[in-house]
Amino acid sequence: MNELRRHSPVSFEVQPVKKEKRGHWSVALKYPDEGEGPHLIDLSHKPKWDVQSSAIDTIQPFGVEIPKTPGRCTLAHGIMACRLNATQARVLILGQEENDPPNTSEFTDITEGYLLLALAGPNLFSITEKLTSLDLQDPKKPPPYLFQGPFAHVPCQVVVIKRETDNGLLLLSCSRGYARDMADAVLAAGKEAGLRPAGETAINLRLAHLKK
Repeated sequence: MNELRRHSPVSFEVQPVKKEKRGHWSVALKYPDEGEGPHLIDLSHKPKWDVQSSAIDTIQPFGVEIPKTPGRCTLAHGIMACRLNATQARVLILGQEENDPPNTSEFTDITEGYLLLALAGPNLFSITEKLTSLDLQDPKKPPPYLFQGPFAHVPCQVVVIKRETDNGLLLLSCSRGYARDMADAVLAAGKEAGLRPAGETAINLRLAHLKK
Protein backbone atom coordinates (compact mmCIF):
# COMPACT_ATOMS: atom_id res chain seq x y z
CA MET A 1 0.00 0.00 0.00
CA ASN A 2 1.33 3.42 -0.96
CA GLU A 3 2.03 5.75 1.94
CA LEU A 4 -0.28 8.78 2.21
CA ARG A 5 1.55 12.03 1.52
CA ARG A 6 0.22 15.55 1.86
CA HIS A 7 1.78 18.52 0.14
CA SER A 8 1.67 22.22 0.79
CA PRO A 9 -0.13 24.18 -1.94
CA VAL A 10 2.94 26.44 -2.31
CA SER A 11 6.59 25.80 -3.04
CA PHE A 12 9.44 28.29 -3.04
CA GLU A 13 12.21 28.40 -5.61
CA VAL A 14 14.80 27.86 -2.88
CA GLN A 15 14.88 24.46 -1.18
CA PRO A 16 14.94 24.06 2.62
CA VAL A 17 18.20 23.05 4.29
CA LYS A 18 16.33 21.42 7.16
CA LYS A 19 12.96 19.69 7.17
CA GLU A 20 11.11 16.94 8.98
CA LYS A 21 8.28 14.56 8.38
CA ARG A 22 5.28 15.29 10.58
CA GLY A 23 2.29 13.04 10.18
CA HIS A 24 1.84 12.86 6.41
CA TRP A 25 3.41 16.28 5.80
CA SER A 26 6.95 17.29 4.89
CA VAL A 27 7.60 20.44 6.94
CA ALA A 28 10.33 22.96 6.06
CA LEU A 29 12.10 24.05 9.24
CA LYS A 30 14.84 26.26 7.82
CA TYR A 31 15.87 27.79 4.50
CA PRO A 32 19.35 29.00 3.52
CA ASP A 33 20.29 32.61 4.24
CA GLU A 34 17.10 33.47 6.12
CA GLY A 35 18.72 36.49 7.76
CA GLU A 36 16.76 38.72 10.16
CA GLY A 37 13.75 39.07 7.91
CA PRO A 38 11.25 40.03 6.80
CA HIS A 39 10.21 36.41 6.29
CA LEU A 40 7.45 34.59 4.46
CA ILE A 41 6.67 31.31 6.23
CA ASP A 42 4.46 28.54 4.88
CA LEU A 43 2.24 27.13 7.64
CA SER A 44 -0.28 25.36 5.43
CA HIS A 45 0.42 22.07 7.23
CA LYS A 46 -0.87 23.50 10.52
CA PRO A 47 -4.31 22.14 11.57
CA LYS A 48 -7.14 24.54 10.77
CA TRP A 49 -10.77 24.24 11.87
CA ASP A 50 -13.94 26.05 10.89
CA VAL A 51 -16.41 26.26 13.77
CA GLN A 52 -20.10 27.00 13.18
CA SER A 53 -22.85 27.00 15.79
CA SER A 54 -25.79 29.13 16.87
CA ALA A 55 -24.40 28.64 20.40
CA ILE A 56 -20.82 29.46 19.46
CA ASP A 57 -20.32 31.58 22.59
CA THR A 58 -20.47 28.39 24.66
CA ILE A 59 -17.71 26.59 22.71
CA GLN A 60 -14.09 26.59 23.84
CA PRO A 61 -12.02 24.73 21.23
CA PHE A 62 -9.05 22.99 22.88
CA GLY A 63 -9.82 25.03 26.02
CA VAL A 64 -9.38 28.41 24.28
CA GLU A 65 -12.18 30.96 24.47
CA ILE A 66 -13.68 32.23 21.22
CA PRO A 67 -14.00 36.02 21.39
CA LYS A 68 -17.52 37.41 21.60
CA THR A 69 -16.92 40.15 19.03
CA PRO A 70 -16.33 39.51 15.29
CA GLY A 71 -12.85 40.58 14.28
CA ARG A 72 -11.32 39.77 17.66
CA CYS A 73 -8.87 36.89 18.19
CA THR A 74 -7.52 34.94 21.13
CA LEU A 75 -4.02 33.43 21.17
CA ALA A 76 -3.25 31.00 23.98
CA HIS A 77 -1.05 27.91 24.25
CA GLY A 78 -0.17 28.15 20.56
CA ILE A 79 -3.86 28.10 19.54
CA MET A 80 -5.49 31.01 17.67
CA ALA A 81 -9.29 31.42 17.81
CA CYS A 82 -10.75 34.13 15.55
CA ARG A 83 -14.38 35.22 15.57
CA LEU A 84 -15.67 35.65 11.99
CA ASN A 85 -19.34 36.49 12.56
CA ALA A 86 -22.29 35.77 14.85
CA THR A 87 -22.16 32.01 14.35
CA GLN A 88 -18.70 31.22 12.94
CA ALA A 89 -15.07 31.13 14.06
CA ARG A 90 -11.74 29.95 12.71
CA VAL A 91 -9.28 27.98 14.86
CA LEU A 92 -5.58 27.66 13.93
CA ILE A 93 -3.21 25.31 15.74
CA LEU A 94 0.08 27.21 15.63
CA GLY A 95 1.99 25.51 18.44
CA GLN A 96 3.85 22.23 18.61
CA GLU A 97 1.57 20.41 21.04
CA GLU A 98 -0.51 17.50 19.76
CA ASN A 99 -4.26 18.10 20.08
CA ASP A 100 -6.93 15.47 19.58
CA PRO A 101 -9.34 16.51 16.77
CA PRO A 102 -12.76 17.66 17.95
CA ASN A 103 -15.44 15.01 17.61
CA THR A 104 -18.51 17.23 17.29
CA SER A 105 -20.53 18.42 14.31
CA GLU A 106 -19.67 22.09 14.93
CA PHE A 107 -16.06 21.54 13.78
CA THR A 108 -14.93 21.05 10.17
CA ASP A 109 -11.30 20.25 9.37
CA ILE A 110 -10.20 22.65 6.61
CA THR A 111 -6.45 22.05 6.85
CA GLU A 112 -5.99 20.82 3.29
CA GLY A 113 -8.41 23.31 1.76
CA TYR A 114 -6.68 26.49 2.91
CA LEU A 115 -3.34 28.18 2.50
CA LEU A 116 -1.78 29.61 5.67
CA LEU A 117 1.20 31.96 5.44
CA ALA A 118 2.95 34.00 8.11
CA LEU A 119 4.69 37.30 7.48
CA ALA A 120 7.21 38.12 10.18
CA GLY A 121 9.90 40.73 10.81
CA PRO A 122 10.53 44.37 9.97
CA ASN A 123 8.73 46.55 7.42
CA LEU A 124 5.82 44.16 6.91
CA PHE A 125 3.24 46.85 6.48
CA SER A 126 5.19 48.61 3.74
CA ILE A 127 4.77 45.29 1.91
CA THR A 128 1.10 44.66 2.69
CA GLU A 129 0.04 48.17 1.67
CA LYS A 130 1.02 47.22 -1.89
CA LEU A 131 -1.42 44.30 -1.78
CA THR A 132 -4.48 45.51 0.13
CA SER A 133 -6.41 48.62 1.08
CA LEU A 134 -7.28 47.10 4.48
CA ASP A 135 -5.99 49.24 7.35
CA LEU A 136 -3.96 46.49 8.97
CA GLN A 137 -2.33 48.94 11.40
CA ASP A 138 -5.61 50.35 12.74
CA PRO A 139 -4.56 51.82 16.13
CA LYS A 140 -8.07 51.35 17.54
CA LYS A 141 -7.72 47.55 17.42
CA PRO A 142 -5.69 45.79 20.15
CA PRO A 143 -3.81 42.80 18.67
CA PRO A 144 -4.45 40.10 17.81
CA TYR A 145 -7.27 41.08 15.47
CA LEU A 146 -8.79 39.81 12.23
CA PHE A 147 -9.59 41.42 8.90
CA GLN A 148 -11.68 39.75 6.22
CA GLY A 149 -11.38 41.20 2.76
CA PRO A 150 -9.37 41.38 -0.44
CA PHE A 151 -5.62 40.79 -0.31
CA ALA A 152 -3.94 40.74 -3.73
CA HIS A 153 -7.52 40.70 -5.11
CA VAL A 154 -8.28 37.43 -3.31
CA PRO A 155 -10.82 36.94 -0.46
CA CYS A 156 -8.65 36.39 2.62
CA GLN A 157 -8.53 36.34 6.38
CA VAL A 158 -5.63 38.37 7.78
CA VAL A 159 -4.72 38.19 11.47
CA VAL A 160 -2.42 40.86 12.87
CA ILE A 161 -0.58 39.47 15.90
CA LYS A 162 2.07 42.20 16.22
CA ARG A 163 1.98 45.51 14.37
CA GLU A 164 5.36 46.96 15.38
CA THR A 165 7.13 48.52 12.41
CA ASP A 166 10.46 46.87 13.25
CA ASN A 167 9.07 43.47 14.25
CA GLY A 168 5.59 42.67 12.97
CA LEU A 169 3.77 39.37 12.74
CA LEU A 170 0.66 38.51 10.76
CA LEU A 171 -1.10 35.47 9.33
CA LEU A 172 -2.67 35.25 5.89
CA SER A 173 -5.20 32.57 4.89
CA CYS A 174 -7.16 31.94 1.71
CA SER A 175 -8.52 29.09 -0.37
CA ARG A 176 -5.88 26.59 -1.49
CA GLY A 177 -6.56 27.25 -5.17
CA TYR A 178 -5.06 30.75 -4.89
CA ALA A 179 -1.98 29.58 -3.00
CA ARG A 180 0.73 29.71 -5.64
CA ASP A 181 -0.34 33.07 -7.05
CA MET A 182 -0.72 34.51 -3.54
CA ALA A 183 2.77 33.45 -2.46
CA ASP A 184 4.27 34.82 -5.68
CA ALA A 185 2.42 38.15 -5.25
CA VAL A 186 3.62 38.56 -1.66
CA LEU A 187 7.23 37.73 -2.54
CA ALA A 188 7.15 40.14 -5.48
CA ALA A 189 5.72 42.94 -3.31
CA GLY A 190 8.36 42.28 -0.66
CA LYS A 191 11.37 42.00 -2.94
CA GLU A 192 12.46 45.60 -2.32
CA ALA A 193 12.23 45.04 1.45
CA GLY A 194 14.30 41.86 1.27
CA LEU A 195 11.41 39.46 1.96
CA ARG A 196 12.54 35.84 1.73
CA PRO A 197 11.21 32.38 2.62
CA ALA A 198 11.85 31.05 6.10
CA GLY A 199 11.06 27.76 7.80
CA GLU A 200 8.67 26.96 10.61
CA THR A 201 11.39 27.51 13.23
CA ALA A 202 11.30 31.24 12.48
CA ILE A 203 7.72 31.61 13.69
CA ASN A 204 8.12 29.16 16.58
CA LEU A 205 10.74 31.48 18.06
CA ARG A 206 8.42 34.46 17.74
CA LEU A 207 5.44 32.66 19.26
CA ALA A 208 7.63 31.51 22.16
CA HIS A 209 8.62 35.13 22.76
CA LEU A 210 4.95 36.17 22.93
CA LYS A 211 4.42 33.72 25.82
CA LYS A 212 7.04 35.45 27.99
